[in-house]
Amino acid sequence: MDKREKQVKDRLMQAMISLTKEKEWTKITVTDLINRAGVARASFYRNFDTIGDLIAYGVDRIRADFWGSAPPAEKGFIGREMLTYTFRYYLQQKELILSFHHSGMPVNILDIMTESMILSFGNMTMQSIDRYSLYYYAGALYQMTIYWLENGAKETPEQMAEQFLKHSNPGI
Repeated sequence: MDKREKQVKDRLMQAMISLTKEKEWTKITVTDLINRAGVARASFYRNFDTIGDLIAYGVDRIRADFWGSAPPAEKGFIGREMLTYTFRYYLQQKELILSFHHSGMPVNILDIMTESMILSFGNMTMQSIDRYSLYYYAGALYQMTIYWLENGAKETPEQMAEQFLKHSNPGI
């Protein structure tokens, strides 16, 4: 992807984030997006077929950014270093995460958190009963993250990691 294409996609993504503060994402139109982003309709359709494709781009961006800087998950996802990194990353992405959450799309962010845990723990067999722990922890992490961000993220990422560890059984 060239620099101009990335700029257009990112401007459209920022417009989506901004618009979801005003109305449900299902009511946002391409016209709303291009007007807010200040790009031509052709630019939208050169990069995306639908608004859903724009949303998928945002989710993929979160996923790629998250893993691009993630520390090695030597102790799995429920390690202090990985949890601190996760809370720090989601604090940096607060607007985007809350935008997805408030637009009724929490499943995408939850999917990313679940995927993160699965990637951290390696290839767990589908027959293992322990696989349910991953979904339990991903859900708990999602709920903690949303509540923390919605309430102004007063605690540090380090404090949030400690709080999560306090209530977790890291022996998965």
